[in-house]
Amino acid sequence: MTRTATTALTNALAADSVEPFFAFKLEFDSGTTRIWTGMGDLAFNTGSGSETFLGGSSLVAIQPNEETADIQATGCTFSLNGIDNANISLALTEDYQGRNATLFVGAFSSGAVVADPYILFKGFMDTMDISDNGQTASIQVKAESRLVSLQKARIRRFTEQDQKLIDSTDEGLGYVLDLQNRTIAWGSGKPDTFIGTRPVLFPLFGLGIPRNI
Repeated sequence: MTRTATTALTNALAADSVEPFFAFKLEFDSGTTRIWTGMGDLAFNTGSGSETFLGGSSLVAIQPNEETADIQATGCTFSLNGIDNANISLALTEDYQGRNATLFVGAFSSGAVVADPYILFKGFMDTMDISDNGQTASIQVKAESRLVSLQKARIRRFTEQDQKLIDSTDEGLGYVLDLQNRTIAWGSGKPDTFIGTRPVLFPLFGLGIPRNI
């Protein structure tokens, strides 16, 4: 699904009487949690086909992200209240960091979902806070925008091993290590210095440069 709202949804949200709803999807390793802010089951097209969301009603709270004109990462918070303590163990043992989190906004028209709900936020789960009062618990999941990856350094090196991560057949940096330990006397008539038993000639950029073996 693209980030472009359909004409039908745009018209529904701009109408004098609006029936909006929110829904979110948290993709855990053990299974995907789908919840919306109403009662009962709700099915709609998420861009990956029709998916069914469970009604959370007043037990669900969403703190949506802020849209900005700048290229920056803004987060979103999903809260589930009144959870039975028997289900807390799953939250405590689940690997959630880096898993997908998606927030949708949609609208109803004559009791039917207007095609199609809009992706308001899509990012990665970051932290999970659990509050327990002895009988029920609340879980708050904080997600970061996908743009947060722009803040991470991309460390690459000019080595044969690093280059083969891109293409295992690429031999373009195969002689870098040899060149680091070699002194090439250009035009002096003196032999090149090398570490090893004997030089072997190989073509590099059209030149016959000895390589150590």
